[in-house]
Formats: sequence, C-alpha cells, structure tokens
Amino acid sequence: MKLAKQLLSIVVLLGGCVVVPLYAPPDSTGNSVINFSDSTVTSFYFHENGSNCTDTRRLSEAHDPLRNRTGDLVLSANKRVAFTLLWGRFTPTGIAGCSIILSFEPQPNNRYQVVGSFDGQMCRAGIVNAEHLANPNADRGSVMEMKQVISTGALLVGQRASTCEPVRKSM
Repeated sequence: MKLAKQLLSIVVLLGGCVVVPLYAPPDSTGNSVINFSDSTVTSFYFHENGSNCTDTRRLSEAHDPLRNRTGDLVLSANKRVAFTLLWGRFTPTGIAGCSIILSFEPQPNNRYQVVGSFDGQMCRAGIVNAEHLANPNADRGSVMEMKQVISTGALLVGQRASTCEPVRKSM
C-alpha cells in the first residue's frame, strides 16, 4: 500500500512536468472568432482536434479569452475544435465543480459566443452564432440548433464529462 502511494505521488509529479504546446492562432481573415466574455466559465481546455479531444493547446495571456481584454479567440474555419469548459466554486461543504465538452466546426467569417452557467448543482453551456444573439427577432429554436453540446450535468471536480464525440442535443 505504501509503495502504491509513493508510485502515485511520482506519477502526479511527473504529470505536472508535461509540456503542452502553445496555440498559434491563425490570422483572423477568413477565419472565425469565439468570444467568452458573457460566459461564467472558470477555466477551460482547448483541443485543436475536436473529433476526439486531442491536440490540447495552452494559450498565451494575449490569446486567452478569459484573460485578454476582448474575450476573443481566433479559430481556423472549417476545422472541428473542442473546448472542455470548467466551473468551480467554494461551497459550505467543500468545492463544487462541473465540466462540459463542446465540439463544433467554425464556419468562415463567423463570430460565436460561449454561453453557459453553473448554479452549484448543474452546468449548462453551448456555442451560439453571435448573429443570433444580436438579432432580437431571432427564433429561440434556431439559437438552440447552433449549440453543440456533448455532455451536461453535475460532476465532481476532476471527473471527465464524456468522450469528445460530436453529438447534438438540445438543452
């Protein structure tokens, strides 16, 4: 038992040494932009390969939409990407957390908005074409169709919501 704990400690320490490559955003011309400024996301992972959630990339402060001034991230058009969105908060009984994997294929010259919330028990999120949000006459159903939701639910911190298989669900 003691040996197992020592091995686990070594694995955890070595895991912290893994270098995740830096994301190099494309020029915005002909590509898409995703904005996080209206979301309540605490943190996220960005996966350049949205078909199976691989090719995880880290973002420099200038390109991280949760830390930069604009809340924007430029994405290559016509290439499926994925985000693992994370929420966390302290509660009277400890820490509550939730995660959702979103996968979508940005279209050229489109602007998208991450929308979502975490009420301490359930998280909900989607990626919506910003044109639908800006149009007060937009049909709510068409906004829902834009959401590419992989999984939703209340999860403990550290649990993975699901695989990265793109599945459409309405929320």
